[in-house]
Amino acid sequence: MLSFQRRLHLDRELDLLITASRRHLSADQQVHAAALLADGSDPQRLYNLAETHHLKMVLYRGLIQLGAASPLRDRLEREAAEQALFYEFVYPQQLAAVLAALDAAGIRALILKGYALGQAVYDQPVLRAYTDFDLLIPPDQIMQAAHILTELGYTRDTSHDYPPDYDQQHHHLVPYVHPEWLPVELHQRLVTPQGSLHIDYDSVWAQAQRIDIDGTAAETLSVEHLLIYLALHAACNHLFNVGLRALCDMCEVIAAREVPWTQVVADCRAWGCTRQVYMMLRIASEFYGPIAPEAVFAQLCPQGIAPEFLNYGITNVLETTMAGLKTSSGLAEVWQSPDPAQRWWAILARFFPPSSEVARTYDLANTDWKRWLYYPRWQARLMQRHLATGLSLLRSDPATLERAQQEAVRRDLIDWMSKA
Repeated sequence: MLSFQRRLHLDRELDLLITASRRHLSADQQVHAAALLADGSDPQRLYNLAETHHLKMVLYRGLIQLGAASPLRDRLEREAAEQALFYEFVYPQQLAAVLAALDAAGIRALILKGYALGQAVYDQPVLRAYTDFDLLIPPDQIMQAAHILTELGYTRDTSHDYPPDYDQQHHHLVPYVHPEWLPVELHQRLVTPQGSLHIDYDSVWAQAQRIDIDGTAAETLSVEHLLIYLALHAACNHLFNVGLRALCDMCEVIAAREVPWTQVVADCRAWGCTRQVYMMLRIASEFYGPIAPEAVFAQLCPQGIAPEFLNYGITNVLETTMAGLKTSSGLAEVWQSPDPAQRWWAILARFFPPSSEVARTYDLANTDWKRWLYYPRWQARLMQRHLATGLSLLRSDPATLERAQQEAVRRDLIDWMSKA
């Protein structure tokens, strides 16, 4: 049997946010939350946590269930009234206009997350905050869809330095922005391709479900595909640095809809994503208690998961950032060895890699003699990027050593998930 909520040591405000963000509070949970409220919880910190994890309106729903009158509840009530106008009327009208224009051009679109979750899962659009419209488009129509957006007044976002091959390498195009409407992200894939993952998009489109948006017929993912997608989005696109909202989304889907677990398991196996989905279900269960039948966990990942992987995922969720070294070039793995000779040998190997690797990096042929002239450039780049981290490791700086250990776990976790 799996045991949950053993490794989490939550402070008062975080415990209260997690408890209050449940769709329905049991009698015991209401008593627990009321005790936390009465025990001197900090309203401003609770508000800040809810803001960080994009759960302010969900917290407001929980406070209503508790029947707890407070200045914080009054503050959230005012914000809910202000935001309801946008989530109930303004944003749906914008989305409906985009979908109508795409439909008129014969372009099919599936709504991902955002409005679809608010309407079809949370039952109140204002409960599920979003800042853009995510649309899945057939790959052979995605550039036509981008052209339709420009006719509606959208332009490619130029506020970030996107690489030239972003559209080809990423799972969605560079976002399109509008002076008055929410941005749009056109997805050609649900996630960036990696490892064993191979999504059956024919099945995704065939099983799409109809919803209505401001009188406009629209489509979204089926229940089983929505649950899998939410897990993949968190695991593959963000390596779990998604905050509590991603866990709340999954819990809401499971609580609000009848989940065909047999089909979920079958699709995960067929798509090569059993480990990613298992891990997200496990992380969510650490916070909210078991959210899936015991048999589902056993079928998705009979061998279970290494504690360090689970702890890494939990850390990323809570910190909403990716733990580890930002630029390590393998330094993390090197520093896990207790043998100094092995460390120095590995560092020298990075400074003097095979000439084929240097040639590939600088777009040279493997037989081009000029590849040898690029070694100083290679080494200067390594020094520029990693000298500060390397010196901190040599000094045995505790914070850097901890980040190096987290980085090693991160790389092992990515490798583990890629072999699902």
